[in-house]
Amino acid sequence: MRGALNTIRERLSGLDGSSVRRLAARGGLLVLHLAALALAVYFVAILVAVFAARVTYQYEIEWMEGGVFGHVLRILRGQPLYVQPSLDFIPFLYPPLYYAVSALVAKLSGLSLMSLRLVSIVASLGSFAVIAALVSRRSGSYVLAAVGVGLFAATFPLSGFWFDLARVDSLFVFLLLLGSFLLIEFDGMRSAVAAGAVFTLVYLTKQTGLASVTILALWAVLANRRRGAAFAITAVVGIGVSTAVLISSTQGWFYYYVFVVPFRHAVHHNWITLFWTGDVLGTVALLLV
Repeated sequence: MRGALNTIRERLSGLDGSSVRRLAARGGLLVLHLAALALAVYFVAILVAVFAARVTYQYEIEWMEGGVFGHVLRILRGQPLYVQPSLDFIPFLYPPLYYAVSALVAKLSGLSLMSLRLVSIVASLGSFAVIAALVSRRSGSYVLAAVGVGLFAATFPLSGFWFDLARVDSLFVFLLLLGSFLLIEFDGMRSAVAAGAVFTLVYLTKQTGLASVTILALWAVLANRRRGAAFAITAVVGIGVSTAVLISSTQGWFYYYVFVVPFRHAVHHNWITLFWTGDVLGTVALLLV
């Protein structure tokens, strides 16, 4: 041991000041990476533990879960979702993809809140995978990829603890990330068309995805006109055709519930400010730096 310490002292004594500073900087960076990685693992582990504890809970965790269960039950019974409002049933104001995917899972595993939550859990894990792939491609570091996943897991409280609930949100986020990843991280026409197809699914999960499609289409056209056009045309055709089919097959009720009713909601402009000052700057300001 004493010989090893003497060897270290001799090597350090042979370093000049700048070399020592570089070595110290590398050591500090290593410690910072290890600390960030440890926090990432902690947040992911906590989230997975919450998923495991709540997935089999037999009752509603959040008030919309029971309503979503009713939507899936109607699909399994062959009943339409978008119908004239009645005392028996009034649909939520969302497109049908999450309900359809959940009905497929429920048909295979049996209808329960667990089968609906599994869709959201798998979608959240898919978001982890997309974030890890994006960060690793941009940084070339698996450690930073793990940290990116951990940061996303740490936003679980900011979402209202909704990552694993029987709601449309986690599937929406996963598809939004996947479509953006395909469009931004790859070259070529195939990935642009694939991204446009995925964003059709984004819209069919939650209609607010239309805003993301518009912004990304403008960016894609400015970045590469042909590729951006391929993305935009695919998305417009997919969204337009699916909307026309849904409107026609529901005698217009799909349009009423998904577009007319939401646009009649009052707009609280102070919430827009609160989003940036509270949700963004108030909680993730350190990340912006």
